[in-house]
Amino acid sequence: MLSPHENRIALVRLSALGDVVATIHAAHAIRAARRDARITWIVDPGGAELLRGNPAIEEVRVFPRREGPGAWQRFLLDLRARPFDVALDLHGNLRSGIATWATGARRRLGFAPPLSREGNRFFLTDRVAPGAGSVHRRARVDAVLAALGVPPYAGTVWLPDEPGPREEVNAFLRERHPGRWILFQPGASRLGDYKRWPEERYVELGRRVAASGLGVVVHGGPGEEALVARIAGAIRARLEPGAAGTGAAPVSDKTAGWGIHHLLALLRRCAAIVCADTAPLQLADALGVPSVGIFGPKDPAVYGPAGPRSATLYAGVPCSPCRHRLCDHRECLMAVGVEEVERTLRRLLGGTLDSCHA
Repeated sequence: MLSPHENRIALVRLSALGDVVATIHAAHAIRAARRDARITWIVDPGGAELLRGNPAIEEVRVFPRREGPGAWQRFLLDLRARPFDVALDLHGNLRSGIATWATGARRRLGFAPPLSREGNRFFLTDRVAPGAGSVHRRARVDAVLAALGVPPYAGTVWLPDEPGPREEVNAFLRERHPGRWILFQPGASRLGDYKRWPEERYVELGRRVAASGLGVVVHGGPGEEALVARIAGAIRARLEPGAAGTGAAPVSDKTAGWGIHHLLALLRRCAAIVCADTAPLQLADALGVPSVGIFGPKDPAVYGPAGPRSATLYAGVPCSPCRHRLCDHRECLMAVGVEEVERTLRRLLGGTLDSCHA
């Protein structure tokens, strides 16, 4: 339990972006339980923009991950100079363990092995075992919170809504199509190529969606420009021979010049998203945007979206889930067909792919 004097609390979830999103509810849960809490979140640069401005978080401290040992030492010494009362390591690796220890908190809670790895457990005073089997990552966080006597948080999490990016996104879409849009996010993280649904299936799904009158916007992050352009161009090419007079909606692609705030605005503007097990899926789930998550090597019971407007497609082939980043057959993803994704998308949109359907 949190004592009345334990109000300086550090949350440590450094990365990855989707995991940061899936952990934000922890700050809201602590804030709801303790209005006087002074919550600091320690995070890598990639997740900081999602946390700044959150009314549940007083301070965001950015771990200088790529700046070398000297910057790490200065950062950790600065943490140590202003000790916390309690620290929660919601990441579970060596680096997060060091950051948790550097907070100077007398109580340092985190995961018990095997969820903690790389010696993380040695930096903790309290190790929590969320349970056996496929425990959802949100439930894992809730188990650590419960060890402090903090009830689960069932409300909406805060995510930024910057007016500049919102206006840019609205103008981009409005100029191209007045109706509804479906967002495709075909890429994955730098190390997540093995989670991508095949390009040709996005192309065929995009053809069907655009032919029905819904706009298709293909979006990607840095380094995915070629992938995004290739998929959008192929969808347009398939539409061209019979597009005249069919009411087909436009297909657009966008990567250059847009960041996380533009992605959030795009999600808020689109009717639904189709993507892999990536951060945009978690963002859509947090925003309540209808989402179709295509899972292959990862277990959706652990990593899938939890909201009522989200659906996960998972074939559950014998070799999945797995931890292999290289695969010569990707049977787990090949087993998810276009028809299944289209059918799921229709269900989430009320049974139709109709640009005028509310």
